[in-house]
Amino acid sequence: MICGRIFSVCYPKQLRIQKWGIRGSAAGGTKKISLDTIQSAEKTLIPFGIRLFGASDYGGYCYFPSFDKAFAIITNFRDGVLIEAKQGIYLITPMNPEEFIKSIKKMGKL
Repeated sequence: MICGRIFSVCYPKQLRIQKWGIRGSAAGGTKKISLDTIQSAEKTLIPFGIRLFGASDYGGYCYFPSFDKAFAIITNFRDGVLIEAKQGIYLITPMNPEEFIKSIKKMGKL
């Protein structure tokens, strides 16, 4: 149990924009969001949330009172990007949220 906890907290979390979409990786696996399904992407502060299911404290499904359930990949607690897609809501925290949103808009159909 302790080894699993250390692994999940120390496992590097990654966010990548590729030609087809966004790929987020954490200790629990990989989440893919197709650019064609993204309806909006906006910068947001990281709200208080309750983790519902996930492999670590910083990834997985969480409940956020301000916008319901979302899949979160948290790498910092300053600010993030709230993505609404056809398959659900995602809260991610890239290093530079503004550039991340610009890249999504440039590659996608936002």
